[in-house]
Amino acid sequence: MTKKTEFLAKKLLECIQTDFDKKLLEEISKLKAEILQIIEHDDTFLTKKEVCSIFKISESTVEKYIRNGLKFHSKSRCSTRKFKRSEVEEFLNLKSKKNGR
Repeated sequence: MTKKTEFLAKKLLECIQTDFDKKLLEEISKLKAEILQIIEHDDTFLTKKEVCSIFKISESTVEKYIRNGLKFHSKSRCSTRKFKRSEVEEFLNLKSKKNGR
């Protein structure tokens, strides 16, 4: 292989890599937008432990929030409390706005 051929092959590979990187970044950006949209419209039910884990709060804090108006739903006969993710997020957003955070 001549030096000119090597140079051209190297430039071609650089162009291919650059094009691939651009397309990959575009796809990642699209996926990120889709994931964020799914998360924003997520109305899954969470247990108290899941609420604590996701929102980084203690179980006693969840109990305090319930006394202060956080809604919960009983999904079974043993009255296990379930929380809609969207309602927890809304409650926490309202709480932080009241506290000026």
